[in-house]
Amino acid sequence: MASSYFSHDSNARNSKKLLRLRQAHGAAGYGVYFMLLERLREEGDYTSDRDYDIIAYDLREDKALIKSLWDFQYSWEIYTPVVKRKYGYYTLPILFGDKFVGRIETVADRKESVLRVKDVWWEEGIRQTKKLESALDKAVKTISKFNECKEIVW
Repeated sequence: MASSYFSHDSNARNSKKLLRLRQAHGAAGYGVYFMLLERLREEGDYTSDRDYDIIAYDLREDKALIKSLWDFQYSWEIYTPVVKRKYGYYTLPILFGDKFVGRIETVADRKESVLRVKDVWWEEGIRQTKKLESALDKAVKTISKFNECKEIVW
């Protein structure tokens, strides 16, 4: 029998990140966090509507709580007309630790075997530390390897 079970990690409540979430928002925040993950899983492309009123109604929870847990506006602009794009054609979110910290647009030129980093946009208030730079560099190398690119051009 096929199952579409989406498991939650056992003992997740004691992870450092979720302990911080529970300290800030209590059990309600913890529950809403996992309900948001379930909503993402239900979508074929793992994206969510950013209409917090709709999400709040669906989860029967406070809109302010939901927004505080997941307040990062992201849109995949691949089908957005060029003149209407805010960021780029294939811009992806950058997750660092437990926060969305920015966006990055890369283009794989498979013919030339080069991954080009077209741009990086940082969220307001994000400090670009050596640790963040190192993590981003590692992620870009992973993207490059996935796309079978031998060179990265920033």
